Amino acid sequence: LIHAVDDSVTEYRFSNQKENVAVTDKQFRFTAPAGTEVIEDEQ
Repeated sequence: LIHAVDDSVTEYRFSNQKENVAVTDKQFRFTAPAGTEVIEDEQ
C-alpha cells in the first residue's frame, strides 16, 4: 500500500510473477531522458 500526503491510498497487486526470466535485447530497450547522467557499472 502507498499512503500519499493527500491521504489517498494506492494498492498494487501482482499475480503470476516469475523471477529471473531471460529478457532479450529486442524485448527491452532503455533510453535515458535528455540531460540524465548515466554511470556504467564495469565490474
